[in-house]
Amino acid sequence: MKACQFVFTLALLLALGTASAYAQRELSNGTSDMFSGSGNCTMCHGAGSSANVTSTGEDVSPPTTWRSAMMANAARDPFWQAVVRSESADLPAISGVVEDKCTNCHVPMGHEEAQAVGDMEYILDEAKADGLAMDGVSCTLCHQVEPDNFGTVASFSGGYEIAETRLTYGPYENPVIQPMLNITGYEPVFAAHMEKSELCATCHTLFTPYVDATGQIAGEFPEQTPYLEWRESVYPGQERHCQSCHMPALEEGIKISTLPMNAPPRSPYFQHHFVGGNSYMLGVLKAHGDDLGVTAFDEHFDSSIVRTQAQLTESTVRLSGTARLDGANLLVDVTVENLAGHKFPSGFPSRRAWLHVTVKDAQQQTVFESGGWNADGELLAGEGFHAHADRITDTSPQVYESVMEDTDGAVTARLLRAAAYRKDNRLLPAGYTSAAMANDTIGVKGAALGDADFNDIDGSGNTGGDVVHYAVPVNAGDGPFTATVEMCYQSIKPIFIENLERHDIAEVNRMLDYHASSSGKVVVISQLALNSDVNSVDALPDAGSIAALESWPSPLSIARGADARLGWTLLRPARAVTVELYTLLGQRVAAWQLGMQEAGHHGLRIPLHRLRAGMHLVVLRVDRERKAVPLTVLP
Repeated sequence: MKACQFVFTLALLLALGTASAYAQRELSNGTSDMFSGSGNCTMCHGAGSSANVTSTGEDVSPPTTWRSAMMANAARDPFWQAVVRSESADLPAISGVVEDKCTNCHVPMGHEEAQAVGDMEYILDEAKADGLAMDGVSCTLCHQVEPDNFGTVASFSGGYEIAETRLTYGPYENPVIQPMLNITGYEPVFAAHMEKSELCATCHTLFTPYVDATGQIAGEFPEQTPYLEWRESVYPGQERHCQSCHMPALEEGIKISTLPMNAPPRSPYFQHHFVGGNSYMLGVLKAHGDDLGVTAFDEHFDSSIVRTQAQLTESTVRLSGTARLDGANLLVDVTVENLAGHKFPSGFPSRRAWLHVTVKDAQQQTVFESGGWNADGELLAGEGFHAHADRITDTSPQVYESVMEDTDGAVTARLLRAAAYRKDNRLLPAGYTSAAMANDTIGVKGAALGDADFNDIDGSGNTGGDVVHYAVPVNAGDGPFTATVEMCYQSIKPIFIENLERHDIAEVNRMLDYHASSSGKVVVISQLALNSDVNSVDALPDAGSIAALESWPSPLSIARGADARLGWTLLRPARAVTVELYTLLGQRVAAWQLGMQEAGHHGLRIPLHRLRAGMHLVVLRVDRERKAVPLTVLP
């Protein structure tokens, strides 16, 4: 074969291969009597020259942002499929009931179609064979949910009701009806309930049956209750619903449809990010997209991962605290404020968060560590039961989580054996009352009930969050000491992986392989640096104001999508504080005028889009004083 022929043939094969790959990533164009695939919505609701793009040209269309969200991939989620198979194998006599319960919300369009024709047990194998069903929680599912039973027990656990009249509900008054009616057969109707938490609660409030040791159904278990938790927070009174955080709105007027040409711009524009906290699973879906049949491309997942990490680091928890010497002890008080409108971690009980506290002396030698972990996401202190603590004097970690136990009182990761929570010290949202804390369904379980600081971080009561007091034995002469505090988050804790290892099932083995090869099993979502000098040393008249300046992560990686964080400590109040970012050549990239600041600990986030790969210098100016730290940015 001549060289030019070979090159042409190779190019043709590559083109065909690329075309095939792209075909595999197309949104569903399936239709049924009740639903229509997301691909059929792109004609009008995809990004166009004048629709579903911002004034700066950014594509914010629902098909682009939704397709890489967990909602779009609910049916393909390999962890969910593995758990379904595992639970079915444990209870073969009722496996159909088990899978029907799970497909109700993860494969809702297929489940609803099956129920409509009288199939009362819709199982995973049926879903996998139906391309429309595998479209996950798709457009015509959510936009056809009726509000008639909202907020009631009947609406929970997948009790959503679907309109039988092919009405599609939206949040905008006076919708343009004819184009959608002509093209799809759906009639758009304004409905205020599209902006209400009760819509999300139909699936995200989940009660599951549990069985005893003999396999007999013995009761019902509150597996996920974020809506009920939200209802006890301050958020309802502020008219802040699930959509406020998970579908962030743009106040800019944007056309939501390419048709008709004179369609009016709408504001606010509700983005279909459905951003949550599961960046780990988004990474798994991206890495194994072809195997799982996802419809999103790598760039879509990259955007969702960045949004998720930003949600975790900016809108989940806030750390503050103090460090001071008291004789032979360094006393470190860490305040954890929950910024979410429900418990954190929320939802499925495989999730946990914990504090990683490291103390270093003046020579930067580590003298204490609590909450360290290894590459497999396992706590160095061991994976046994970690009770909630108000005061920590050893290396025991403070872990915020729900821990399930079965009817025999043993800790379990088997959902259908979970009869109660042995421990639930997940951080409460602001506004949680004592009555809510004591509630059997959404309350606090275990030692956190006796912690005076839990849900009372400043003495005013019902604040949410927690204060943890560390007493670290030190040699005072080795100071000053720096305590670094990190809030760590994990989507799947090891006990849930160990539970899967009991089975030799295709979906289970696949998930175990994915997990073994995955990075990012633990995500650091908040950091704090505390210096003992602030509270243990009086500032001399001629001493400088800046006691400490640190940056993290170090090095910073653009590929990982995390912003740069700065932390500094002032020994006295300052009239003018400025942070400047320079290249090594002395070019100023950005500056932040922060004004007056009191003595104590302060911080700043430098957005990732401000940074390029290479070496930078961050300069902190406090009145006439100046301190700098290098900032390395990897590609």
